[in-house]
Formats: sequence, structure tokens, C-alpha cells
Amino acid sequence: MKTLLCITGLPGAGKSSVANILSNLLSEPVVTMGDAIRMEARRRGLEPTSSNLNRLMKKLREEEGKEIVAKLVEPLIEEKGEKIVIIDGVRNSGEIKYFKSRYFVVLIGVLASPLTRYNRLKRRGRKDAPKNFDEFLSRDATEISVGLAEVLTLSDHLILNDGSYLDLVKKCLSLWREVRDLIT
Repeated sequence: MKTLLCITGLPGAGKSSVANILSNLLSEPVVTMGDAIRMEARRRGLEPTSSNLNRLMKKLREEEGKEIVAKLVEPLIEEKGEKIVIIDGVRNSGEIKYFKSRYFVVLIGVLASPLTRYNRLKRRGRKDAPKNFDEFLSRDATEISVGLAEVLTLSDHLILNDGSYLDLVKKCLSLWREVRDLIT
């Protein structure tokens, strides 16, 4: 059975950094949940701004169910021949439930302070970066409203990412040492 290392956390917490570090440590692929939303936005002719993506994410989940993004990325998971796939950006319990019905899942929560996360998002320079702190807080509220807080509380492992990148690498290595016995 394929194993998914599912990573969750609020925007800017460091989900992608954890995913990339684990990918490099394990030589395993990463599938990003947010890319499915961005691809769907482009397909619908929407500019991938933070507000457009938030509205689309809510609309998709209302119309198709909480697990829709998991369903959208499943073909990407299946095309990977590897035994382990790292999933960047799980946001609600419906996605976890869907994945657990098909794969062995280890859920990893990534946490960082709001100010740290805001500054990271601004430095990224992506089109969906918050324009100000109020927009950042609104984005957090949207993420929490779709079930992210619940998913964080269900995490099998938590990583606090308020330090340096080297600290994060060390935490990911320690995490892998704990997890590998479960899946090998």
C-alpha cells in the first residue's frame, strides 16, 4: 500500500519547506494540493489571487464535498510509482478521510507564529500573497473555516517552524526517524 506523508498548516507555516526537505531526504515526490486549486482557477479563467483562490476553494467544497481537492490530486499521486508520496497542503478532515480510505497516511502539522507566517508570505512574492495584515488574517479565517484547525489537532506529528532553515532540516530528520518504522 502506498504511504502518504500529508503535511498541513496555515499559509506561510512552512509546509512546502517541510515537503521539500522530506522529498530530498527520502528521494520521494511531492504533490501540492494548492496547485490543484490554482489549476482549477486557471481552467475557469480566474486570476490566481488570494481572494479568488479562497472563493474557489469554498465553492468547490460546497458543490463537490470536503474531499474534492484530494480527488483532484489523486491522479497525480497515482502516476507516481513510488511507495511514498509527500502531500503538501491538506486542509480538512474530508481530504484526510478520503486519503485514508485509499492509502496509509501519516499527518504532519507545521506551525509558526502569525507574524512569521505573514512575513514569509510577503517575501514569497506570489500573486496570491496578502496585500496587508488584514487580508492575511482573513485568509487564515478562511483556512480555519474549511477545517484546517481540526486537521492540525489530528496531526500525528507537529513541527514548530519559527527558527532557521537548518533547525527545520534537523526537525524533519528527527521526524523521519520516528515515522520510518511505521511504514517500512
